[in-house]
Amino acid sequence: MNIKVLHLTFLLILISICTPKAAIATQPSHTIISGIVPEKNTKIYLLKDPVNFIESDEKAYDSAKVDASGRFIFRTKCSPASVYTMRIGARHLFIKLYCKIGDTIIIRQDSVGRFPDIVHDKGGATKFYYFFDTKFRIQQDYYSKMQEGKWQDCFKILDDRTQAQASYLKMNTFLLSGYPALKNELDDVIRFQKHCEKMNLMMYLYYDDKDSVLIHDKHCTDFIGNLNFKEDNQEFSTAYTGYLQTYLEFPFKLWWKDLSRTKQLDRSERLSLRFEYCKSHLSGRSRDYGMFYCTAGLFNFFSDSTALEVARKQLQDYKKDVTDIRYYNMAYKLYQAKLAMSEGIAAPNFTLPDITSKNISLSDFKGKTVYMEFTGTWCGPCRKEIPFMKELQKKCKNNPDIQFLTVWIEGATPDMWVKYVQSTGLEGTHVYSKENFAGVVPKLYQLSGVPAFMIIDKNGKVAVSSAMHPSQDGVFEELIGVVGR
Repeated sequence: MNIKVLHLTFLLILISICTPKAAIATQPSHTIISGIVPEKNTKIYLLKDPVNFIESDEKAYDSAKVDASGRFIFRTKCSPASVYTMRIGARHLFIKLYCKIGDTIIIRQDSVGRFPDIVHDKGGATKFYYFFDTKFRIQQDYYSKMQEGKWQDCFKILDDRTQAQASYLKMNTFLLSGYPALKNELDDVIRFQKHCEKMNLMMYLYYDDKDSVLIHDKHCTDFIGNLNFKEDNQEFSTAYTGYLQTYLEFPFKLWWKDLSRTKQLDRSERLSLRFEYCKSHLSGRSRDYGMFYCTAGLFNFFSDSTALEVARKQLQDYKKDVTDIRYYNMAYKLYQAKLAMSEGIAAPNFTLPDITSKNISLSDFKGKTVYMEFTGTWCGPCRKEIPFMKELQKKCKNNPDIQFLTVWIEGATPDMWVKYVQSTGLEGTHVYSKENFAGVVPKLYQLSGVPAFMIIDKNGKVAVSSAMHPSQDGVFEELIGVVGR
């Protein structure tokens, strides 16, 4: 054999033996997630496919130490078929991460009241998700037309946005094909976000100004009849669960209104209606999530003995047919928490800064009856209560035994919050609770939504756990009744 041919053959054999081993040795074996957070010398937890983004004791996928300068680093193995988030103790960072082995993500959160920034994302999926959300955010023109009652124009804006979103995703199929969890989330945005916004719009126009109908009934019922839901084997996304929540608001109210025309309902029946609607209109895992949402909504506004009994029966019914036990467990946990917050129990004390940055505690008002509101600058229904609250405060102005305390559940900066509070003209004491629903006070009081109202008696005990809203008839008499006890 020619010596040159022999040398070439030997070289080819050597390459065939060595190349796979070398390639394997250089393959990345981890996902690296690092960053800086406000908390120091503590632990940070990575959660995989969390059932929600507020649960504080969900099992962690991985954990890391936050050092004395607030720095942390995960070297873990992430799947592109999953979505990840992080929490420190009970505080969720409210960030969604899409990543896989070989990706590097760096985040920074300057304060607990701010959302984290994505400083670096080698894979690009997480940055793409947040860029997509910002790029297609609804503009002010939509809300102007909404306030004018121009619902056809609003529908066109939403349809055009959905078409633009779909076109944009088609231009990024290469990235999305490598991250199935991200693709599922954004596909659901295309499938469900438009319908969710349209239901919110119809609810606003249908029920604004004392139920004046600006969109006629037939259009509403035809729209609702054409809505679709996911199969049990399909992954749920944030876009889809938001869609389910909206479905259990507007179509439910139309159904309730229709039912009320033919039947006189007692209070227990009224409190059971949303749950019954969910049972009859949803199925499988969609119904599991819907039942959790119904129970959470019930507890947000009512926790008296009648409501607790209704919830107990609902939970019994729920457990018989549940598909995904995680949702039932969350609902049961809420029930146990509300039992601990029932009337006659000492109201949990807390301390928060007021608009002058002075620390205020609930216990400061012992000896007075406290009408306590939980609200937010971002909350539309809360704003509708403001003129009624001012009227209630005016009625109670000369009564030294009554104290109004408003707890603002906020993500806005303190400066923005102070300006907003001052613009409302509301009296009483106002305190700032940061971190939205991940804050200490919402967790203490098991809040899942606002507005919510409570009356605390002069001994610091819960007198009315779900007090009437200022806009409801009889709210003044309910408050005065507690003062006179």
